[in-house]
Amino acid sequence: MHRAAAGLAGIAGLSCLPPQGAYYCFVDCSGVLGRRFPDGTVITSDADFCRYLLNAARFAVVPGSAFGLSPYFRLSFAASMTKLEAGLAHRRGGPCAGNLSSRPTPNSRCLRRNAW
Repeated sequence: MHRAAAGLAGIAGLSCLPPQGAYYCFVDCSGVLGRRFPDGTVITSDADFCRYLLNAARFAVVPGSAFGLSPYFRLSFAASMTKLEAGLAHRRGGPCAGNLSSRPTPNSRCLRRNAW
């Protein structure tokens, strides 16, 4: 399994099959749909989630809907393994970790470790 895909396995709400000879993979983000952003807005699509990653974490990915593959997003690993591993570690414990409510209710508690 590619190390970037393996790193995604530890992030709640996301899943990814290992890439088959490509420098990218499509990550299933259906596990975060229905959760809330820190401002209370419900995540309704892969595009919503990708916009959040870009704005909140400066993490650029392409919504799967651009390829007819919603609710996935495309993650490219066209970078060194050192940078990829550092980025994934930052996503698991960085500024976005724990910032999404688990369900779309006003009193939902935020997810903790290993969440976006």
